[in-house]
Amino acid sequence: MAAFLIRKNAFEQLSVELQEYEGKFYVGFQILARSEPGSDAWIPTRKAFRLRAELLPVLINELQKLQEGADGESATV
Repeated sequence: MAAFLIRKNAFEQLSVELQEYEGKFYVGFQILARSEPGSDAWIPTRKAFRLRAELLPVLINELQKLQEGADGESATV
């Protein structure tokens, strides 16, 4: 299924992927960590959660509101 990664820092990245389970779709979020310092291999951590795919528009809308607030905050500093 579709997936992408967001680099969090030098040691962790966030994996976001569309998942199907028992005929229903979910968006899965999982933190991956380097398997060892300096390695290009990433392993999943226990930090993970899933949302029902139909909640994705709500999540996107709320994230856009957060971004607008953050953009406004940086403009006033």
